[in-house]
Amino acid sequence: MSSLEGESFLLVDLAGLEVEALLAPHAEGFVGGGHAVWSSEGAVVYVTERRVPGPFSGDPAAHEGRVVVRDGADGRVLAVWPSGGIGPHDIALLPDGRTLAVAHYGSPDSGRGPNGPKAPGVVEPSIAFLDRRDGRLLDRLVGPDRGLEIRHLTGIDATHVVAIQTRLVEGDETLAGGPAGEVTEADDTVAPGLVFAPAPLLDVRRTREGWTAHAVPTPEPWAFRQGQSLVFDPRHGEVIATFPSAHALVVLDARTASVRRVIRTTAMGLGRPRGVGLLPDGRHYVVSGHWRGLLVLRRGEHRPVFERSRLDLPFFGHSHLTVV
Repeated sequence: MSSLEGESFLLVDLAGLEVEALLAPHAEGFVGGGHAVWSSEGAVVYVTERRVPGPFSGDPAAHEGRVVVRDGADGRVLAVWPSGGIGPHDIALLPDGRTLAVAHYGSPDSGRGPNGPKAPGVVEPSIAFLDRRDGRLLDRLVGPDRGLEIRHLTGIDATHVVAIQTRLVEGDETLAGGPAGEVTEADDTVAPGLVFAPAPLLDVRRTREGWTAHAVPTPEPWAFRQGQSLVFDPRHGEVIATFPSAHALVVLDARTASVRRVIRTTAMGLGRPRGVGLLPDGRHYVVSGHWRGLLVLRRGEHRPVFERSRLDLPFFGHSHLTVV
């Protein structure tokens, strides 16, 4: 369990739900980046750490985060690598088994101002590609829109990644818009005075010239507020992404990078969809609500299976889920 801008990490035994190790950042001046990924064999875990938030110094290198390689059994530090950007967050092992992709907010500050929460200053959002064997920087892509943070990503194959971008601004819900004729209510997933505005998904591919990125066209911009989680369904060639501020799921055609469907989860009894994961049966996936609710849907069809769902299950606020 990896904290976001906190100073604690936990190794937990899932069988007995016992804490096996309480860990700290690898060095002073660093805090948790919020995500980690295990190696395919489970021997090590790659953890993102970012610099303690502060004003931008003018030098991006001074704010570069780290990927900390830890022993999977006891959490001890085995290696520390530059992450390749500012504010590393999500990290994924691409299907080639050799490449780590690291999403970077690109924001040196935390958005916590002296007078309360504020929109973070985005400097250089990016995705870095590292060799998982030695941490060598293989390539680096700066986001095409410098005003959008890059927070999460999923690997389609060794040459294709889909990433979530977010735009957090100061104001109220009226700035975000929404479907015509609907009342937009206050968003309880963000601090008062801040609002998630629409931001497109990012389709990232490697060509002969290197990695390139293109914003996915958004037929219903209101639905692309606060992208949170995404997962690739290889059976149907789809990326499924959650957008809690819009109460929406977005289904993307991975091959063409076009939106296949926008699904309002409130019509299925689930508000603020956060986590998403494929179930091991190969036929269903699950989506969790921010405060409550676990909704099971059929892969490819995206129809709810209410007899397997638990819409009354409380979660008390969360961001992601993992299916084991």
